Amino acid sequence: MKQVPINPHFCHTDTTNFSVYGDYDHDDNGKTINITYGHPKDKRVDLLRFSISMVTDQKGIPLFVRVLDGNSSDKKALIKTIKELTQNLNLDERSTMLQTAHFILKIMSKR
Repeated sequence: MKQVPINPHFCHTDTTNFSVYGDYDHDDNGKTINITYGHPKDKRVDLLRFSISMVTDQKGIPLFVRVLDGNSSDKKALIKTIKELTQNLNLDERSTMLQTAHFILKIMSKR
């Protein structure tokens, strides 16, 4: 498999959630997400949901995606996503992480 170098100048991270219909069993083994009630962005408090956290480069190409429980905290999820991204990708020291909803962080300074 050919490796492609990734050297984004800006990374954009955000979360969203999805409403779902139906019955979902929750397996408490820690390996599956919890589809549950949470804080809906679509205002449908009557529906179950799950969330995703995604990071894209400056061109909108996804670099990292994580599926989350429906009641996940955006702030906690985004901090964890940024930490995991910086551990798994060799980003340029000049890379800047942008998070639209809560904060803007310059990363790589604490490596």
